[in-house]
Amino acid sequence: MSSITSRRVDRGSSLQAKIIRAFYFVATLIVAVLYSKMIAAGFSWFALKDPAVLGRDFTTSTVYALIFTVLTLWWVLRSPLYRSFIDEVGQELVKVSWPTFDESKRQTVITIIVTLIIAAILYVFDLTFGGLTDLLLSI
Repeated sequence: MSSITSRRVDRGSSLQAKIIRAFYFVATLIVAVLYSKMIAAGFSWFALKDPAVLGRDFTTSTVYALIFTVLTLWWVLRSPLYRSFIDEVGQELVKVSWPTFDESKRQTVITIIVTLIIAAILYVFDLTFGGLTDLLLSI
């Protein structure tokens, strides 16, 4: 295997590892927020006291949510089914051709221009058909 090929493989596996770590980080944050909201709603539903632990926004329900988040993350990391699925998704995401920043800017500008053109066309149609409707209703 040549050094260029081995660098590509190393870069691919490094990128795959970064993607998987980013997924776990974002998923953990989302799960933590969801658990926090659900447990706080449960405390409210059952009229349980939810005293502040570390300030006004960090309450007992938040502590429970963090405990459940850590347990969920531990369970997912230990599960071979979820682990292999996330690894496969990471492998596929390495193969994706990501646009450059300039391509993204250009496509964003095109999207905004097309949206404005369509909005203008719909505005003209609305004025035209609104005027025709008013004319027909006034007869």
